[in-house]
Amino acid sequence: MNFSLTPHAINIASVRSRKNFNQPQRKRGFDYESILLRTAAMKLRHAAALIPMVWYLLIPPAGGDEHSALNLWQMVNVFESEEACQAGRQKYYNDGIELLKMGKTSTAAEESRRFTHAACAAADDPRLQGK
Repeated sequence: MNFSLTPHAINIASVRSRKNFNQPQRKRGFDYESILLRTAAMKLRHAAALIPMVWYLLIPPAGGDEHSALNLWQMVNVFESEEACQAGRQKYYNDGIELLKMGKTSTAAEESRRFTHAACAAADDPRLQGK
């Protein structure tokens, strides 16, 4: 009979020959596990850069003006792109103009002013932090 040891059989033989069976075997050369972990971490960081930016549609605070700090503005909608946010802002502007035409009360005029001054801001805009 001719016996040949497969790589799997050699690994089992080397594990059984160690003094402490529960100790992990030290590898010589490259540590492929840590290389794979570092590579996965790098890919995760790069993937984070590809996550779509969130955009907020904001209107000035009630009783405030359009020059108030952006962190005081009221968020009225969330969009996945700047283009979608700008389209939403245009709709709010048009609604504000219509509200001004229809309304005769001061509340309608206030809401109209707020709607016509709507603005878009990226989620990571530092002005939203109030600093």
